[in-house]
Amino acid sequence: MKMKKIITLLLLFPLAGLGGLYAQKELWGVNPGDQYTVGYYGNITKSDINGENPVIIHEFDSIHGKNPLGRLFLASNGKLYGTTLYGGNVGIGGVNGVTGGVLFEYDLILNKFRVINYFDVNTIAKNPFIGVIEPIPGQLYGATTSNIYKYDIATETTTTYNSVGYRINSELMKASDGNLYTNVDYNFCTGNLPNNPPDNGSIVKFNLTTNVLSIAHPLDCSINAEGQIPFGQLVEFSPGKLLGVTKGGGYFPATNSFAYGTLFEYNFLTDVFTKKIDFDRSLMGGIPFVLLNGGNGKVIGLCEIGGRPPGNTSTDIYDFRGTLFEYNPATNAIVVKQYFVLNEENYLYYPQSLVKTSLGHYVGTHINPDPFKWNPSTNTLTSQEFIFPDIPPFNARKNINYIEICRKPSYREFPATAFTPCVNDPFTFDVQNTNATNYVWKKDNITLPAQTTRILNIASLTITDTGSYTCTMTNECGITVTMPLQINVSCLGVEEIIGTKNDITLYPNPAKTILNIKLPENKNFEVQKTTIINLLGQTIYTTTDTITTVNITPFSKGIYALILSTNKGDYTSKFIKE
Repeated sequence: MKMKKIITLLLLFPLAGLGGLYAQKELWGVNPGDQYTVGYYGNITKSDINGENPVIIHEFDSIHGKNPLGRLFLASNGKLYGTTLYGGNVGIGGVNGVTGGVLFEYDLILNKFRVINYFDVNTIAKNPFIGVIEPIPGQLYGATTSNIYKYDIATETTTTYNSVGYRINSELMKASDGNLYTNVDYNFCTGNLPNNPPDNGSIVKFNLTTNVLSIAHPLDCSINAEGQIPFGQLVEFSPGKLLGVTKGGGYFPATNSFAYGTLFEYNFLTDVFTKKIDFDRSLMGGIPFVLLNGGNGKVIGLCEIGGRPPGNTSTDIYDFRGTLFEYNPATNAIVVKQYFVLNEENYLYYPQSLVKTSLGHYVGTHINPDPFKWNPSTNTLTSQEFIFPDIPPFNARKNINYIEICRKPSYREFPATAFTPCVNDPFTFDVQNTNATNYVWKKDNITLPAQTTRILNIASLTITDTGSYTCTMTNECGITVTMPLQINVSCLGVEEIIGTKNDITLYPNPAKTILNIKLPENKNFEVQKTTIINLLGQTIYTTTDTITTVNITPFSKGIYALILSTNKGDYTSKFIKE
């Protein structure tokens, strides 16, 4: 039967990122790509909880964003949100075609990407360096170059608030006073000396009640004693006290020399800023830029450069390429736990990001494409190792940030949701899930005891099999119920009802620019929607208008499926874009 061809076609479009069964706990990150390399626009990548087995989930195409820098965020609705620094189809008149970036959403259940806001390059609210957080349920807050903005998930509207005039490039955090805090890395500092521009940076505060962004503390510029360029997300290690780092500045009075960054405390209850640590480069490391709450009253951080291991006699400062340290606020003491040193055996250097997993270990990224793992209980540092030829693509390995996700069962959005097979036909449908531990199929909300896998399998259809089917999938992270699948058992399949294969034609096939859709002259059906999906199962084109041509020029080369949703069922065919 021709209906079988439709079902087979559905199975040709696998779930995005398939590559074997994964545990439910995953690490998701972004690859920023290269602003100056055409076609290398960045991607979203997932790996297992150890940072291994990376898989590219979504590749940016510039039209829908490029160069993601900020950390992804898992919102209360179970969807991922993130930003790209450039790209998007708004503000094409920008300098050299550089556009304002986007805010995007990724549905972890349906494996579906969409842009939810385009930042206009012709305004000051553009080019977000950071991601978003959800300090109020249903309200996402982020920052463009210098503005705070809010995205309402329910209404899908974006509101932009006042600017501080200088770049916000550190992730936002919500403190116990109900305000948001972050850093600007230039301007707003006090105590200027002649010829010393006010560019050391500031801690800034956004009041969620008044929607006003203001300076909480400007760093002292006089001798750079408090530090220069505050960077990274602030950590509230005790109520009212924030810890942060600067990537430069600091001062050692005893030797009248400058440091390589500072660790500071800001008490927002008393408005008191206290420098706690000056980084010396040679011992502790230099240019600190990451702080995490490590638990047990300790804070874990990274330095980008420096850090000479005990007993190492090298005189070349460039051999020492960063440290992983532990800071104890109670004793104001730093202990270097790991040194990143360049040698023949160690290719771990210049660390870039760090995340603590729910299993207690840390996974980070460094200048090499492969992540590293630090186990604090044994104080061991290991790097991902791949054996040729099983080396994942560079784009899948090179990430700048990770977050941990406990992922509920996922599946591919059904390209077609209604079928009209014949009596006595076999029927199978695969939801293409890879991370559920239990499957329960229901017909018209009644459990089908014999259907216990991801594949609905009916050996021989009868009229009584007509109904609405759903699959309830379960794992340790939660429950997912699929969209309904309607089966209408009759004497004819969909193709017999709406026309034979020769009656509906896509041409030319392959096509480069225009794809034509030829329908029967005396058709006995009504086309209600036309949809095109790619090999990842992502919808890239849809319209409810009556059309006979589609401009496929913007599509990437590859195989696509075109679905005609009609009042008598769905018809699916594939075509090739050259």
